[in-house]
Amino acid sequence: MTQKIILINPDKNDPIDVLAKVGGLEIAGIAGIILAAAANRVPVIVDGFIPIPRLHLLLGGVSTFLLQWG
Repeated sequence: MTQKIILINPDKNDPIDVLAKVGGLEIAGIAGIILAAAANRVPVIVDGFIPIPRLHLLLGGVSTFLLQWG
């Protein structure tokens, strides 16, 4: 995953660029849900191997609210 991120080089100061290069509509939707949950200090269980690394990359410090299932 790290090599791929280096290759696509998303601008960490531009959330739209990061979403466009790292995720898609599904990842953007999940990220929005997680950000809203974290703002309210509610943990989120994420099921699925594919979105986990991308969400950790996109959400950084909010990832403490993510619980991986599966």
